[in-house]
Amino acid sequence: MKEILRLVDISKRFPGNQALSTVSVTFYENEIHGIVGKNGAGKSTLMNIVMGIIDADEGEIVFKDNKIENAQPKTMIDLGITFVPQKLRMLNTLSVAENLFCGNLPRNQYGIINWKQVYKRANEALSSMGLDLDCKISVQELSVEQRTMLIISKAVLYDSKIIILDEPTAVLNKRERSLLFKFINQQKQKGISFIFISHHLEEIFEICDKVTTLVDGKSKGTHQVSELNIEKLINLMIGKNIGSYERQNYISNKKKILEVKNLTRRGYFENINFNIYEGEILGICGLGSSGLNELMQSLYGMDRRGIGEIKLEGKDFQSRKPSESMKQGVAYLTHDRHENGLINFRSLAENITVSIMNKISNLTLISNLKERKIAIDQIEKLKIHPPDFEKPIDLFSGGNQQKIIFGRLSVINPKLMLLQEPTQGVDVNAKNDIYRIIEDLSLDKISILIASSEIREMINICDRIIVMNENRLVEEFTHENFSFEKIMLSMEQVNS
Repeated sequence: MKEILRLVDISKRFPGNQALSTVSVTFYENEIHGIVGKNGAGKSTLMNIVMGIIDADEGEIVFKDNKIENAQPKTMIDLGITFVPQKLRMLNTLSVAENLFCGNLPRNQYGIINWKQVYKRANEALSSMGLDLDCKISVQELSVEQRTMLIISKAVLYDSKIIILDEPTAVLNKRERSLLFKFINQQKQKGISFIFISHHLEEIFEICDKVTTLVDGKSKGTHQVSELNIEKLINLMIGKNIGSYERQNYISNKKKILEVKNLTRRGYFENINFNIYEGEILGICGLGSSGLNELMQSLYGMDRRGIGEIKLEGKDFQSRKPSESMKQGVAYLTHDRHENGLINFRSLAENITVSIMNKISNLTLISNLKERKIAIDQIEKLKIHPPDFEKPIDLFSGGNQQKIIFGRLSVINPKLMLLQEPTQGVDVNAKNDIYRIIEDLSLDKISILIASSEIREMINICDRIIVMNENRLVEEFTHENFSFEKIMLSMEQVNS
């Protein structure tokens, strides 16, 4: 197999952190090459260096036997290397077609945009991915899942030789994930190579030919996937075997915190009925089209609620916007921390205390002493690393960013937490840390509602699980009779 890209002794240091240390790895044509490692292992940093987004302190990049000097994003794209980052950034007010051809819109001999050609080529790209989208609608009308698939489609248009996918399946449901993997294999047959970064280790075995493991910025070698199993790969990543999180205490409290009766919003969810008890961890599982996302956002006041009744501690819960929900003791964790959760370029302390500005400020002045005290308390409680309250949140790993958002929710002293995909985009070690945090919150008598497609993890943490299918709640399971197969069947079956 012919070499296409070689990284030689790549090193990069940020203030207080050696992100990469003499990392070497070789990629080949017609190959899907996985990159795995804990949060903060250096995966995204390495790919940013490949794309010329940041400069390496030391090392070489060799593409098709030619050393690349002073790599810039445009240079690498022109060579045929395309990067689909974990943090998607799109021009939301422009159309699907305009996003696909941004900066490269076809023009006629007079310099006027050839819209007929734009839409024709856009439809060809969407068809190659199996995406049924109107290329004339604005991107802001698309779901997160559709945006992810769209930005991957954009890579096809650049006649890419290598496509780098950083956590591409993080927000995709099972059907969309299968569609993506089918697309990757189709492009592989056409001669395109892929670099596939994922925390979902089972995906590495499903789609990759080789895998390179990074640990604390150092390479632990490249292996044929066929030579490994998940246990061996985890051992390479962590240095020890890490099992799934197992719940230690189940609740028996029957004090109702949240009651939802006959909640209906036509076209999104219908006849929703459930209760959550004090300290209970209740899971709702559903596929992307089940209406689960819309239900969670409506409960928090981010979207219209429709008709029906909601009671919080026996009183009518009439919140129509997030700020009102927070005042009444309801906190919400978004499924996309990069888009709606993090306050970029601000410090850890600022990100934690932004939800309680009234408690740390006097008129227009913020008490730095109060802010730091609260931040340090959450750092110790949630085991955030590194324990630096002044460090910008952008420089923390995904797992620690998620812990910081949990800290923001905790400081408002909520009665109820609504969590959407709380372990999305974090490694196996960080997942266990997050589930420990959730169980600790439960022991503090905070009720938790988790919406997730990670059935096995939900089984390990929840008291009960209810399944949402075709906009309705269809079945309930208690922890005594949890069954992965039955829950999956309930999620996927088509009701007549």
